[in-house]
Amino acid sequence: MNALPSNTITTSGATAICQGSSVTLTASSGSSYLWSNGATTQSINANIAGNYIVTVTNSSGCTSTASPVTISIISPTATITPSGATNICSNSSVVLSANAGTSYLWSNGSTTQSININTAGTYTVTVTQSGGCSISSSGTTVTIKAAPSSIVNASGPTTFCNGNVTLTSGATNCTYLWSNGSTTSSIIVSTSGNYICTATATNGCSIASNPVSVTAQTGTVATPTITASGSTTFCAGSSVNLTSSTGSSYLWSNGATSQTINVTTGGTYYVTVSQSGGCAATSAGKTITVNPVATFTISTSGPLSFCQGGNVIISVSSTNAQGYVWYKNNTVISNATASSYKATTAGTYIVRVQRGSCGVFSSPFVVSIPCREGELTSTNISAYPNPFSEQINFNLELSDPGEVSVILYSLSGQLIDEVLENSYLNAGESHIEYNSENLANGIYIAEIKTSAETKRIKICKQN
Repeated sequence: MNALPSNTITTSGATAICQGSSVTLTASSGSSYLWSNGATTQSINANIAGNYIVTVTNSSGCTSTASPVTISIISPTATITPSGATNICSNSSVVLSANAGTSYLWSNGSTTQSININTAGTYTVTVTQSGGCSISSSGTTVTIKAAPSSIVNASGPTTFCNGNVTLTSGATNCTYLWSNGSTTSSIIVSTSGNYICTATATNGCSIASNPVSVTAQTGTVATPTITASGSTTFCAGSSVNLTSSTGSSYLWSNGATSQTINVTTGGTYYVTVSQSGGCAATSAGKTITVNPVATFTISTSGPLSFCQGGNVIISVSSTNAQGYVWYKNNTVISNATASSYKATTAGTYIVRVQRGSCGVFSSPFVVSIPCREGELTSTNISAYPNPFSEQINFNLELSDPGEVSVILYSLSGQLIDEVLENSYLNAGESHIEYNSENLANGIYIAEIKTSAETKRIKICKQN
């Protein structure tokens, strides 16, 4: 009695397979094989749904039939369902939804079951279902139609008093429906409210504008007045303040928005005054006249400090001056009306340069005469002539004999020369001559020293 061969079928994987896949079925070892699909190999690749049976024959000629193995095919589906028309307006969108699955991958990279589309293109989705089987859908094409403009333009301010404003849709070649029921592209508005225009193009696309708020006031406003702080005719360099009558806001013809403005240039000035509620009125003009002034330069003929008998000439140079008034120590100098003035005495000099009725003062010139003939610091000492040119004489009257020094210093204290150096002089009057050929013009201090005291006197050399 020969033994029957053992016979079982083993599979290389799951017996429920995706469409287009296969699974390997392998029979137990034997001498020959006969599968239910006619195959005669030990292993077969199954890619068709059904029951698979194999009969195995061993070397003794005995046969055994295995229990059947059932192969099933999973066929996934991928479809796209739009929420509406796929030919959409540029201001709208369409939702594309895939059929149920375990995961999703859209052609735009999204991984949700539904996507919101507002861009033209062809969209596909790969749907994965139970068993890991996936399939890609056919494409769904979305096209975009141009929507009309949503802009509304106003012909002027939308806040006004006793007036109106025209509102115009920016859309062209459309039908129009305004929130007040009008169906024209433009409407004239004279009442307060929020105005919206819905424009519909010939392709069927519609868009509503943002609301335009209109504030319309009614009433009367008194004409504003302008008050000047001073004369409205003045010379260049001066100014005047112009003040409007009271309101809630102000707009001057020069662009200023304050109640008071400072004016330095000529012209006619107006102000528009708004009251609460938006009503406004414009004033009459206020004319400002600014007269020109002379332009000039000023120079001096030399130093402003000199000795008695000297002078300095102060001169004005101008191309448009029409007159001159000279002052000394803030007092008008009689008959001094030329473009230059010779100052011979100490004081502060100023000239007013006239052009028409406008005058401009120069900077002050301070003239000083620091030395005068016979100027003494003591009744016992004198120097003459003073000013001097080549020689000066010092007279000293001593009550007691003794040594005397006469030393010259500059005004800054620098030693210039020693006229006498500890020379013995008798009591009474002494006469000392000093040759000054080597001295520069200028003011010096002569210091006289005795055993009892030191005296100083200013001297001035000039040629």
